[in-house]
Amino acid sequence: MRDKELKKLLQDNVTPPDYLKKDAFIRKYRSKEILHVSAPRLLLQQAGFIRKRVWIASLILIAFVALDIMLKMRDMLNVGYTADERALSVLTTVSFFMPFISALGMIEAFKAQFHGVYELELVTVISGKRALFARLAAVGIINFPPMMFIAVLMKVTVGVEIVRGALVILIPYLLTMILCIEIERFEWARRSAFSFLIPVLLVTILVNFEVGDVSFLTLSVRALLIIFVALVAVQAFELKKFSNMEDFAWN
Repeated sequence: MRDKELKKLLQDNVTPPDYLKKDAFIRKYRSKEILHVSAPRLLLQQAGFIRKRVWIASLILIAFVALDIMLKMRDMLNVGYTADERALSVLTTVSFFMPFISALGMIEAFKAQFHGVYELELVTVISGKRALFARLAAVGIINFPPMMFIAVLMKVTVGVEIVRGALVILIPYLLTMILCIEIERFEWARRSAFSFLIPVLLVTILVNFEVGDVSFLTLSVRALLIIFVALVAVQAFELKKFSNMEDFAWN
């Protein structure tokens, strides 16, 4: 049975609970003394919450990017492209796939919201915001080593500076995360995981947008670093805002 069919069946046959009674129950439960879950244990728990197919899909994308870099290097050396042309081609490929990898993780991080069980998390040992933050951290920690491997691979194959390569990887990744957090707040976006393709498309357009001869991929390392620091600050602000939203909801 599909989610929509199940939801329709429940709406037709089950009387919705009284909101005030539900609110009182959740407040009473949250006020009890509960065991504290340490950060490492929480990360492990929430990493297990993410489906294996998502990790597999992310690894396949990373592996495809690595293979594409090596094949491009071989073909371009045979054709006789310049070093700058080889580097730009590889950076284009990497920046194209990073938003997809980011969106995969974000879909899993917001899975409770998509399936309408977010309130259940509020009455468990782990609060909703702690669970979400742990999932985001788990996705980031697990994706970080493969992404840095790609940065090293670009250095070895086409001579892209590791710092430059890492920034070109992390900026689209972070920007996609921020846009996914924003779009998740809309009711229509929670109805389908496909809504997260909108940030992917927006980031892809921004990464490849050119003004004259200037584009994201041709920016200096200093400019990329400034953008990265700004995105980290925005991400911290967005997560803080998300945290405050849960606190305000219960006061």
